[in-house]
Amino acid sequence: MTVAQAQPQVLSQTTPEQTPSHTRLLQFKVAYWGPGESGKTTNYLWIKRKLGHCKASRGFSIQTAQKRTLWADAVWLRTEQTVGAEKLVIMWQVVTATGQERFLSTREFVLAGADGVVFVADATPHREDDNLRSFKELLALTARAQIPIIVQLNKTDKPGAIPPATLAKLLGIPEREIFPAVAIRGEGVLEVFQTITGEVFKAFFRKS
Repeated sequence: MTVAQAQPQVLSQTTPEQTPSHTRLLQFKVAYWGPGESGKTTNYLWIKRKLGHCKASRGFSIQTAQKRTLWADAVWLRTEQTVGAEKLVIMWQVVTATGQERFLSTREFVLAGADGVVFVADATPHREDDNLRSFKELLALTARAQIPIIVQLNKTDKPGAIPPATLAKLLGIPEREIFPAVAIRGEGVLEVFQTITGEVFKAFFRKS
């Protein structure tokens, strides 16, 4: 199940204590990770805009004067799904981690407790080393958690952009697992978000 398939409805924000007994509340955290200026916040803003009818919070962004993410972006989305006689109220916390190297400690904090991660790679020429370093860092920090990771290759419209096949070889993953995107135009943004939410949902029920 993905956010799109759940056909979410806008309801008032609730806490676990306020949820009716016949309703099951699930909470998941999806983090966007990647090198600096790869497009994590651009993804976040597009999701917030296009899925605004699902928002359970106003969301926030903490940025530098240069409009780069200093701490994190975060918003809560709410969807509903009926499974048998049980209604599921699903709360999705969507966060981005700063890509700036000097804020590694804050990145680890934002990533903590994530149920799934979108790794946003930058297709801009000559960013191979930045992509690889950030991806290795992500794998090291999530090794014990074993959570779903989806790879988005952003900025594929750039002249001389890194091809998906090249990134796949660099990261050591199958090319079919890479999602090309142009986040500034919204291309590939919702597809990736729907994919990671679906993988998170499936992982949860496999463990249940």
